[in-house]
Amino acid sequence: MKLLQFDSSLLGPIIFFSVFLLIIGIRYFFNKKNKLIRALKKAKFTSLQSVKENDYAKVSGNAKFVTEALIAPLSGRECVLYQIKVERSRGKNGWETMVDDIRAQDFFIEHNGEMAIVKTSVGGSLRNIFLEKDQKMKSGSFNDANHRLVAYLKTHGEKSTNWLGLNRTIRYHEGIIEPNEKVTVMGVAQWKVLKDVIPGFNYSKILTFTGSKKQRLLVTDLKEKSGAKLW
Repeated sequence: MKLLQFDSSLLGPIIFFSVFLLIIGIRYFFNKKNKLIRALKKAKFTSLQSVKENDYAKVSGNAKFVTEALIAPLSGRECVLYQIKVERSRGKNGWETMVDDIRAQDFFIEHNGEMAIVKTSVGGSLRNIFLEKDQKMKSGSFNDANHRLVAYLKTHGEKSTNWLGLNRTIRYHEGIIEPNEKVTVMGVAQWKVLKDVIPGFNYSKILTFTGSKKQRLLVTDLKEKSGAKLW
């Protein structure tokens, strides 16, 4: 009986394919969205009333702006936070990121009459924010970028056309947290003394959520449909 012999010519393709799958798996496991989901799934929800000083707590509630709303640059919508990714086509080489942008300001989170401040203004290394991209736009050969897209690209030193004046194939993704939208937040809880009066808030201190290098501030508007079971 002859033993099956391994065809050594297949070794190279097998190694290449295995390394390719490993790289894809690592990227998937460590991307921002999946890291955030894993961290949130490990924690139980806490009511704002029950949060204690220095707790790393997960809460949910409705977002409200502190002073005035931001305006999302691609859609013109009011929001407390926006996240934008712009990519251009490289043909067979896929998509290249042109802009990966987030504008964050501190905002209130309110639940059952209780209120806290989410300190999203902390540095990017101390937070992980991921928003559903509910606005998706494209520009290309027969589809000029509108004035909002052109103006936004300009602020980032980019253009919707190439050096010949022809449209590039570009896709735009925008996600926002709208006023009164339900969000999930996980952060380090601290009580802060108020120097200024907050309309409708009759206390001298307010609960805040912030982040550190070991315990990042997590903010998302992902819903259960993502499989995260965040609510």
